Amino acid sequence: MSVVYEIKGAEMPLCKIIIKIKGLLMSDDIEITKYDNFKFNQIIQKQGLNSNKSNYKSKQKKSVHQQINLPNRIIYTTSASIDELKKLNQVYKYNFENKRDEILTKLPEKQLNYHLSFNPHTGITEDKLKDTFNFIKNKYGYFLYGNNWMKYLNLDYDLYIEKQNNYHLHLIIRNMMPDDFLLLYGYFFRLLQSQYQETTAYCKLIDDENLTIKYDIKNNNTSIYDAKYFIKNKD
Repeated sequence: MSVVYEIKGAEMPLCKIIIKIKGLLMSDDIEITKYDNFKFNQIIQKQGLNSNKSNYKSKQKKSVHQQINLPNRIIYTTSASIDELKKLNQVYKYNFENKRDEILTKLPEKQLNYHLSFNPHTGITEDKLKDTFNFIKNKYGYFLYGNNWMKYLNLDYDLYIEKQNNYHLHLIIRNMMPDDFLLLYGYFFRLLQSQYQETTAYCKLIDDENLTIKYDIKNNNTSIYDAKYFIKNKD
């Protein structure tokens, strides 16, 4: 049989080696041949190692969108997939009469303010959670607008990162139509869950932003970032 190896060493240049083992694996009858990249590629093409018929499977890492089974652009996304994103999570509203949060079956067709909470339930650092949020936000911008997303994505939000057992985040998002928000909510949740499987989410409409802010900064160690911070630090 033939086994293909790629060897990287400090004392030798990158090379490709095909080891032909004749007979038993324990045999000393082993022939080693070195090839340059061009010759090596010719050989693996002849052997079918790059073809769909080959049993050889590349261990290439899947992209984020492949992991969540979603195209990287909304223009390539089916209506069913978009609807699925919008229905991933419920939105709540506080009922002052019953003094509890209740699920909204239908959101009013107007711009609204939302309070979002995401908890990865893992030992993530504050910086890592902040960077993950920014990464997902940038992916979302590209998902909507492609290469010009920085020109067109205009989100009005504040981010609060708090630690209770583990770091989690709260978002105050302002002036979004329900359909636009539900897409963002589902997209953020799906991508965050792809990175941290135990992620949970909760969202409700904001009745009084001052009360919501007081809730988000109830701990002295809470960090606050506005949208301008992430524009300045877009990477």
